[in-house]
Amino acid sequence: MLEGYALVSTVLNAFSLASACLILLAILLMRIYRRDLTQRVSLHLTCGIAVADILFHTASMEKPKVTSPGAYCRFTVWLIVFSNLLFIFLTVCIGINLLMVFIFGMRDPHFLEKCYFAASILLALGISIIPVIFDKFTLDPNINSCWYDKADITAWELMTHNLWIILGEVVCSLSITAVCVKLLKHKNELLKNHPADASGDTIKLRRAKRFLHHGVARIILYPTVPVISQTAFILVGFVPKEDLELALYIAMILNSTQGFMNLAVFLFDPSIQASWKKIRKDLIDQYHFRYNSENYNRTFDRIMNWMVKRFFLTRRGDHYFDSKFYSFDDFGASVPLRSDIGPPNTPPPEVPLRPLDLEQSPRPHGRLLTKEFTRDWIADSEYKCI
Repeated sequence: MLEGYALVSTVLNAFSLASACLILLAILLMRIYRRDLTQRVSLHLTCGIAVADILFHTASMEKPKVTSPGAYCRFTVWLIVFSNLLFIFLTVCIGINLLMVFIFGMRDPHFLEKCYFAASILLALGISIIPVIFDKFTLDPNINSCWYDKADITAWELMTHNLWIILGEVVCSLSITAVCVKLLKHKNELLKNHPADASGDTIKLRRAKRFLHHGVARIILYPTVPVISQTAFILVGFVPKEDLELALYIAMILNSTQGFMNLAVFLFDPSIQASWKKIRKDLIDQYHFRYNSENYNRTFDRIMNWMVKRFFLTRRGDHYFDSKFYSFDDFGASVPLRSDIGPPNTPPPEVPLRPLDLEQSPRPHGRLLTKEFTRDWIADSEYKCI
């Protein structure tokens, strides 16, 4: 059992370690490509969570290799406890930040960001160092693995590990519930106060609110990760002996895939969606609208032109990417390019759009603001708060 446990644990931890590294790489590339999309508190906290995951899964991979008591055994267990608590506290901070912004209406929570990181690091460090001081991390000869001293494992594990995980899960669950209730309430209010035949400005406002709620609903996925990954580990102590082996495997699988869960949630983050739309728009603009076979004579340019035509311009009904009728401006709004709008060969008038207040934002050529413009406006303003 122990050999199979160690093998599966190592593979899953390596997979989660790679997932955490991908999160950091993606955020770094987003920051280089479009820095404004990374200026969100929850995204910064996600970076901290990814670092905690890297520490946690690295230590978890080393733990089965340690077969003798000593300093390295104590350090490995301490690193597991510290990084796990850090992950819990940073995730709790995401839930608290959502409550501060979405429930209590705080418009600029960025000044709390340093408090979030400082409190999380100091709490995780202070709690995890206490067992080290009292020499409570050691090798259990029965299972040949480093953990808390078996003589009084229940009290020490509860006070310096399990209790804080339980409290973190409670706070995360409360924040998830509160935000979901708020989202449902706002949805009902929008349907009630803004009928289907409302004016154009009301429709734009309702659309903006809908996309904001959609983004919040994705960000609230972050606090669900510790509830899923840590609950089974806490419940193992209450499982009957005959079911203990199965419970340990389930807890190990969930605990070892924590980094992968965070990656899955990260892929639903609004910043990822906005970055992809920006990249797609830039590629179409560069390798389709501005493409000229005489100027773009490199093999790479021809390949990119083919890929853009093949994968980005074939969506039926997606007029935003229809090269016959639309081009792009800086914010993703679609501007008609049909020749029957004006005299032949007359370039379309430039319509500068600025991220003004949504109620006063201009309408390009009398059209409602497109979905892409609304999303960019949300990403540049409301999303920065969360």
